[in-house]
Amino acid sequence: MNTSSTTIVSPRSALIPKLLGLGLFIRFMTDTSVQFFNPFLPIIAAGVGADIITMGQLVSLRSFMGLGTPLFALLAHRWGKRPVMCVALLIGAAGLFLVGSSQQLWMVGVGMAVMGAGLFAFNPLLQAYISDRLPYHIRGRGLGILEYAWALAGIGGLYGVGLLISRGGWRLPFLVLGVGLVIGSAAVALLLPPESSQERALEEAEENNPDIAAGSRSGPGMRSVVSALTTIGLTLFAMNHVLIMFGEWLTQEYRLGPAELGRAALVLGVASLSGSILSSLLTDRLGKLRSMQLGAAGSLLAYALLPLFNLGVIPAVAATAVTQFAFEFTLVSSIPLVSEQLPERRSHMMTMAVAAATLSNAVAALTGPWAYTTYGVWGLGSIAAASIFLSLLLMLFWIRER
Repeated sequence: MNTSSTTIVSPRSALIPKLLGLGLFIRFMTDTSVQFFNPFLPIIAAGVGADIITMGQLVSLRSFMGLGTPLFALLAHRWGKRPVMCVALLIGAAGLFLVGSSQQLWMVGVGMAVMGAGLFAFNPLLQAYISDRLPYHIRGRGLGILEYAWALAGIGGLYGVGLLISRGGWRLPFLVLGVGLVIGSAAVALLLPPESSQERALEEAEENNPDIAAGSRSGPGMRSVVSALTTIGLTLFAMNHVLIMFGEWLTQEYRLGPAELGRAALVLGVASLSGSILSSLLTDRLGKLRSMQLGAAGSLLAYALLPLFNLGVIPAVAATAVTQFAFEFTLVSSIPLVSEQLPERRSHMMTMAVAAATLSNAVAALTGPWAYTTYGVWGLGSIAAASIFLSLLLMLFWIRER
């Protein structure tokens, strides 16, 4: 298939560096909002008056809201991606404000649900918006740069959250991040160019192109689509199954406080950033699918060996950092591949990927606390390794690179 026909090529492509810069800033805020529950889960649970299992269930509720992201894709198809991204950020901010100002547990639940609906809708729309402006042969680098935000949030964002909690209590990060999302929404409205009538016409032509549709929706093509979505879910499940209990693990076994947890999160963030950078440099050269396979093989080994390094805080954090490096390399390599599985429905495909990821995150928020309280770190590492093994089988036999 000629992928150039599925990418918008216009003078606006010169704006890609600016788009990536703005995207990195906003993604830093959204990704910090998603991540900071992992290392600080016991502290937030104590603040809202819930036990660790109940708080894990609330995080799971937030993740389940990601199943609604395809609805935002339908709205973006009708109104354009830019206004829907603005609305998604404002919804996420409202959820953060509600949790940060809550006085009762039911308010926390409502806030978590609202937060999840907004946060998980924004990222795939931004990825689709930028993918429309990047040819496939360089899309791995462009989207890989955008994914630096996840790692930077783990480095600076979580460290900053630890400082905010230490100085102002557990509510302060919710309020600060909520303000950041409001600023981000204004920046999208004012700085991102809207889709032109020509671009919308190209999207409509691709959607109605029978050759593109037939190739994407044929038996092998649809099997590849479903397998790619499943792989995203399995990869995210493995990571979150471990990280949801990372803070509890270090708190219970090594007595770390908020500042120390922030420093541990900093180490994981550096590992994630390294994986993102390596993926953005190699994925277009090696091929998206081959890069995914290499990352999954590394993840499988890292998760399987994780319990053996639970000998002290330094080896435990170092081993978890290796899992983060391999995870980030795998995930960043997968995003450009997923973006081209259904090129005529790119927004829908990206939001379906987020729906698959958030469903897996919701399950991990339930399985992680259970596995750790029942089997310790062995319950975390072994289940994560099994999930990655299944995803590697799909990569080897069913996923096609277009």
